[in-house]
Amino acid sequence: MEGFKKPKETNLLSIININQVGLRTCKVCKNEVPIYERAGQRISVCMKCDHRKLSIEKSKGYVPPKRRELVNRVQQIQQIPNELLDVTLSDYIPKTKSQKEALDVITHYSKAGDTNFSSIVFKGKPGTGKSHLFRCAVRNLEEQKFVYEEDGNMYQVPHTVLFLKVPKLMKVIQSTYSNGSGLREQQILTTIFHVDYLILDEIG
Repeated sequence: MEGFKKPKETNLLSIININQVGLRTCKVCKNEVPIYERAGQRISVCMKCDHRKLSIEKSKGYVPPKRRELVNRVQQIQQIPNELLDVTLSDYIPKTKSQKEALDVITHYSKAGDTNFSSIVFKGKPGTGKSHLFRCAVRNLEEQKFVYEEDGNMYQVPHTVLFLKVPKLMKVIQSTYSNGSGLREQQILTTIFHVDYLILDEIG
């Protein structure tokens, strides 16, 4: 029949009056994304980012195996004293200017996830609230989620935060030298290396 075109030769976009009018660079993944126009309205969707978003939505609440193993290891090693389990930032009453500054730093860092800090060090006499503040940071950071990739798939997972008192950490590592220990030194060191945030208390 004259004028008939096989489906593979048909420009489907033209049939439904959609034309590609240009390209743009995705601000997120930096890929080139086509810009289409239909009836005077422009449409441009990054399929890579859209697929990534859908993958994350589908995986809500699921923690993949490697990440789950890290979380379990953190729980085994974690050393938070009972008196610090339920403390909050509102419990902390600064008595000096430096304590107020320390509170401001922890509040900003733990709530905003400020990446300007690669590390924070607090120095002071016992009883000034250093452990209190860092325990609060742990709780706030654990509540925040981020996009994590494992085996090519994307997941939205909470941060892993490891709180350790250095003297007790040394004892835990020493205990791994005995045959009956459930943990090995390398497992502890690997966990410390891979957590998102590491808090070391009583370094001095």
